[in-house]
Amino acid sequence: MANNGTSPLPKSWPIPNEAVLGYALYLVINATSLWGGVFPFFPADFHTEQTTFAFEITQSISFLAAFLATAIGAYRYPQFLRRSLIVAGGVPLSVGAFCLIAALYLPVFKMAFVVAGGILLGVGGAGFSFAWQRYFAAEEPEAGNFYLLSGALIAPVIFFCLYVVPIAVRVYLVPLIMVPLCGLCAVLSTRRIDFSQSQFEDVPREHPRVYLRVIQDHWRSALAVGALGFASGMVRAGAISDISMGDATNIASMIGTGVAAGLMLGLWMHRTYAIDSERVFLVLFPIAAICLLAFPLVPANHLFVMAGIVYMIFTFAFTVMLLQCAQISRDRGVNQGFVFGFFGSIVYTFQNVGFIFGYASHMALPVSVDDSFATALAGTFVLALALYFVRGGARTNDVSASVFRPDDVEFRAMKSAAQNPPESRKDAEPDETSTSAVKPARKNAEIQEKPDQQSLPLERSVEPLLDEPSHGDAPKARDRISLRCKELQERYRLTNRETEIMEAIVRGNSVARIAEIFFISENTVRTHSKHIYRKLDVHRRQDIIDMIDKMC
Repeated sequence: MANNGTSPLPKSWPIPNEAVLGYALYLVINATSLWGGVFPFFPADFHTEQTTFAFEITQSISFLAAFLATAIGAYRYPQFLRRSLIVAGGVPLSVGAFCLIAALYLPVFKMAFVVAGGILLGVGGAGFSFAWQRYFAAEEPEAGNFYLLSGALIAPVIFFCLYVVPIAVRVYLVPLIMVPLCGLCAVLSTRRIDFSQSQFEDVPREHPRVYLRVIQDHWRSALAVGALGFASGMVRAGAISDISMGDATNIASMIGTGVAAGLMLGLWMHRTYAIDSERVFLVLFPIAAICLLAFPLVPANHLFVMAGIVYMIFTFAFTVMLLQCAQISRDRGVNQGFVFGFFGSIVYTFQNVGFIFGYASHMALPVSVDDSFATALAGTFVLALALYFVRGGARTNDVSASVFRPDDVEFRAMKSAAQNPPESRKDAEPDETSTSAVKPARKNAEIQEKPDQQSLPLERSVEPLLDEPSHGDAPKARDRISLRCKELQERYRLTNRETEIMEAIVRGNSVARIAEIFFISENTVRTHSKHIYRKLDVHRRQDIIDMIDKMC
């Protein structure tokens, strides 16, 4: 029996699972081996400038190469990435950590072990990153976002607890305890993934226009995070010769992750909001620019404070980027490895260029010249260039004006949320043979009642999205059908994309036509329709029409 929409129940937080702990451990593993560019839990005499640079450059290049390879592989060989990510992450991470330990005890081969460790840790870190991103993208939006943010929130706690562990024990914790435990959590989480979802069944080469559309819609978002990555890369270069700056970036990376997660979770409890990488960049831009411009003015012994803030800003934006990549994969039904690989390739290219520029300016400039001037000018220039493209360039509409946009990360307030109990979860999909979703008499009555709000064809209703899918306002209610669909969205906590698909179904569009309008595959339309029917507790399109009729 279809739900009549009159008895909603309170919505509560998802229950934390092993993915929260596993992802927190992954972030700590990264912070102790990748993010800061130094080895915070190794003896101080291990941090020579030559050793640190060799590790940094090999790790950065291998990390970027893994993202590029995964993005290309996800497009050409999508099935390969379904099962191999955990092994591709766990084994190199463990072996890479042991290589660094071997460098401690075999100084004759120190550089060889450091280079090997950098390569393996870069590849392993990328592999685990894709494994966790795949899991979060496979979950329902609320659950996936909650698990990711919860893991990011507790990661700093675990990280700072390591400082109370004796230094002789710290270096063994990563390969012997953290990596195996993180891998176990990843395996258990992967077992719950529904690989029948469109994002896993998708064959990208069968509809390249969908993937091209993703690139066209989101390159500005990747550029925005990449500009902050450029600034963080220059900070990492400074950590090569200044251990205190390296420690500051490690600590700041964890604090930034925790602050981002705590802030978003706190807001989520009390209010409904949506974010994306571009909006976050617009908020963080002035803070980052001020910190960079302050570099030449701050005493040398306090530069680590500015460096920490810059890196904290980057990790904040990066956390939002992770959420948005998962949302894009869900909304458009595209391979999550391609989306995350595309974003990550741009971001880490910028970060690597910033690292190389920062190190080169430090080495090339005379001792009498303060290289912090070069850091300030180059970082501010890249940020300003990104701001130009994000805020407009040749585009005229203001990205900060809209409330909800396609592929936004959506948070619907938990305190006031309500949802009907799912009594039935029978899957269904739109009837492709029907040409009208609303009874003609009812539809005609609406047109006569409000001639200035006639039911428009769906092609016209989404025309602004086809022109500027990522930067225009979300479609507003144009008639009673649109208005009732919006009300159903609020009552049953549908996502924006699910609401768009639901309205298209109600208006009588076929699966093929909906796929053409929204630049998604037909299988993605079917996946969204199943989610809609499950949340509304209905079995067919006519049930949704009946619900709308009762609301009118």
